[in-house]
Amino acid sequence: MLENIQEEIDTLPTEAQELLLDFIHILKKRYASLKISQPLFLNDIPSATHQRQKGSAKGKLIIHTEDDEHLKDFQEYMPQ
Repeated sequence: MLENIQEEIDTLPTEAQELLLDFIHILKKRYASLKISQPLFLNDIPSATHQRQKGSAKGKLIIHTEDDEHLKDFQEYMPQ
């Protein structure tokens, strides 16, 4: 198994290998007190992104019901 992991790591670009090493250090700090026999779950791994919240994109998307009106400005670029 370790050989397979090493082969996969060797195919990664240097930047990705450095990120992987950082991630390993994070896991070691987080799970230093755990016994090897305890399973690790994806929910236990800290998220790199913030938690999504319902409605956080409200007002950021505008849907035009009449496309013809704002397309008049682009008539010279559109085929006839």
